[in-house]
Amino acid sequence: MEEIAKNADLIPVLYKCLLIFGIAGLIVPIFNRIHISPVLGFLVCGVMLSPNLLSTFDLPLLVDEKNVKLLGELGVLALLFMIGLELSYKKLAELKRYIFGLGTAQILVTGIVITGVAFLFNNSLQASIIIGIGFALSSTAIVMQSLKDYGMMRRSVGKMGFSILLMQDMAVVPILVMIGLFAGNADNSSDTPMLIIYSFGGALIAVALIYFIGKRILQPILHKLIGTNKNEWIAAFALFVLCGIAIITQEIGLSAALGAFLAGLLIAETEFRDKIEEILYPVKSILLGIFFISIGMMVNIYEVMNNPVLLGLSVIGIFLVKGLTLYPLCRLFGIKHPYARDMSVMLCQPGEFTLMIISLSLAVGLLPQADAQFFLLVTVLGMLVTPFIFRFIPTVRHHNS
Repeated sequence: MEEIAKNADLIPVLYKCLLIFGIAGLIVPIFNRIHISPVLGFLVCGVMLSPNLLSTFDLPLLVDEKNVKLLGELGVLALLFMIGLELSYKKLAELKRYIFGLGTAQILVTGIVITGVAFLFNNSLQASIIIGIGFALSSTAIVMQSLKDYGMMRRSVGKMGFSILLMQDMAVVPILVMIGLFAGNADNSSDTPMLIIYSFGGALIAVALIYFIGKRILQPILHKLIGTNKNEWIAAFALFVLCGIAIITQEIGLSAALGAFLAGLLIAETEFRDKIEEILYPVKSILLGIFFISIGMMVNIYEVMNNPVLLGLSVIGIFLVKGLTLYPLCRLFGIKHPYARDMSVMLCQPGEFTLMIISLSLAVGLLPQADAQFFLLVTVLGMLVTPFIFRFIPTVRHHNS
């Protein structure tokens, strides 16, 4: 009887696995056959599984939103690990002008513009900075997956877009530190400039230390102890490094996502790079698909229906501000018009780290509940329409023709 009870507890889990793998292995390929992006397929499936939508028709909740979100966050970690794995010190050196130059300029200029708009709507200075810097970030997950789907990763526009995304991902570290400092000094706005400088400086020191230790310790271990053709041992050690560095960065107040990127970058310099990428790519794709499902599940259809005009104008406003600030910056850095145009459309959406920043700001009391929920919905809707907008990029249209 005890064994039967254990099996009975397993059945609900298997039903959830059946649903998720059915979406990944059956429904999304159908979307792909009719030339709809797999990213959009996962997002649409997430909307259909939304608790708000299912409750309207008295249907049972098929999957737990929190569990899906947790698995989705693992997908983001896997994506950043694979991004780091595809890089090398040489590639970083080649792209440094776009990563540290254009990428930094994009975050600062876009963040300042959106901060100014938020401040005009009677938000506090610290809340306005959080809103501005959060919406300055784009969706690494959606853009990178779309670049791969349309074969644009190795093109010039793909490399430059990736450079900006990489800088945005690295900027998450000091942003999260800054939120923590703001939370401890919420009543003293005069300290805000020093808090920003302190958070960026501390984050840079921490990342440099982690990278130095990893290069001196982890890479030699991988060379000496994992010198084998056993795929499972190589994969296990790679995942050990990923989880270990992600835990360290998270525990010291930085981003677990950046830890995953650093882990990939460290392993990228070894001879096991291609093998690890081949082994882990399917796992990354499934987990990332679950992440897109979790984003779709966050859409509250009724909130959208209650404020369709305001939400629509806000999404359009974010897209326009980001696009119109990025284009002249690209031109200032000597990027030709076609590439600057494509990148302005490609990176005009908010992203997954925007969700993280707004959620954390709500948790520490920097943003009121109502404002945070509105900004979260704007972010999700912006991410939801991105695959549609991607199809209008001239380079993508040319690829599909």
